[in-house]
Amino acid sequence: MDSSLLTEARLDDVVTLQWTLDEDEIRLRIAFSLPEPLDDEEYWLGFGISDQGGMVGSDLAIFVPSYSNATEDRLIDVHGTLYGYPTIDKCGQDWRLIGHSRTENDETFASTLHTLEISRSLQSNDINEDLPILNDEFSTNVLAAWGRLNLGGFGEESDGRKEQKKRSLESLQYLDDLASMLLPHGPSGRVSGPVRFFERQHTQQNGQEDDYPYIDLIPNLYSIPDSKTTYKNFCFQLEDFPELQQVLLEHEQVHIVGFQDMSESPLVHHMDLHGTESEKLGADKRLCRVYMDLIHPWEQGSPTRFNLPEVAGIPLGKGGYRAFRVEVHYHNPRRLAGFQDSSGVR
Repeated sequence: MDSSLLTEARLDDVVTLQWTLDEDEIRLRIAFSLPEPLDDEEYWLGFGISDQGGMVGSDLAIFVPSYSNATEDRLIDVHGTLYGYPTIDKCGQDWRLIGHSRTENDETFASTLHTLEISRSLQSNDINEDLPILNDEFSTNVLAAWGRLNLGGFGEESDGRKEQKKRSLESLQYLDDLASMLLPHGPSGRVSGPVRFFERQHTQQNGQEDDYPYIDLIPNLYSIPDSKTTYKNFCFQLEDFPELQQVLLEHEQVHIVGFQDMSESPLVHHMDLHGTESEKLGADKRLCRVYMDLIHPWEQGSPTRFNLPEVAGIPLGKGGYRAFRVEVHYHNPRRLAGFQDSSGVR
């Protein structure tokens, strides 16, 4: 895929999505940064979309790698009907495999990096088993999961059973046996979250003009603790921005007309922008940790730009907000050490 056309989103600290759209197709690059390596050949990777955000009613693609050079890499189009093994689509295999790569000892924080590239028509003809990928004014719920394959049996029949299951990978007519091949992923082998696939198009149509003045509520580099959950407050006053002070002097009224969220780390779970109109609170950064109005929330997978309607604005300065607090929630379930971050809001 042309990297200049990619839009990106992250699911937790494990999966990164990149995609590009044309008139009737989406192409996806899905990077699985797995903390523990899967077996060389006996594993699976899954990705899909879901109306409700869970397995039931989902439209999924399951990747199964080649086995002992006897089979090809396979991408299987399935759908979820219950909280369990998926059902293989009978009306058509619409997800298409473009490529797969695997890198050991990734330099970031994973033991293994799997990169999967797939594509699908935005509107499938398989209406009973596939979900359309809509021009989403709101978010689409996406799922990603991974696990191991059970190609072996038990006892004396192990070799024969393994050969039988290996052959089942060679032809779709045997893939009804998929349920007995996919080992459950469990709670540690899945991630999910909201994504706006058409965000760039919405931004281009409704985006904030580049010539608007702005301030960056962005802290200096912060060392993320190796704790599972960290909430960190970063405080800002209008006096921190001399150029803004000049704008406030030149205009009787100044309003905030939009926000751009600038997340720099996959460990950022969400950010909340708070503000105060109080002269006392706005004059002392030590007081910024007390109660303030919630102005703008953001979480991973949400749009990174939000623009107010042309008839609306949030007052700034005299008669408006005088100080801000950016509260960042870092989610570090594997307690990784050595990471720094400077996420914030423009």
